[in-house]
Amino acid sequence: MSETQTASRPNPTLLTAKEAQEVLRLGRRVIYELAASGELGHYRIRGRLRFAPSDIEQFLRARHIGGRRNHFGERG
Repeated sequence: MSETQTASRPNPTLLTAKEAQEVLRLGRRVIYELAASGELGHYRIRGRLRFAPSDIEQFLRARHIGGRRNHFGERG
């Protein structure tokens, strides 16, 4: 088994619905509703939802409001 793979999580590239819940701190039903509505990108593999970290990041970026910019013009 490679360093990037573990026995508890064989494919670290995709997150389960439960892991997405933990990352976003949302309930199970909300995760499934967001996926069903297309607001949260996902894959359906053998009837189960899987989420790419990039889809979760995109979901969060789309909902980011405000934020101050530092003197380099970057959000901080």
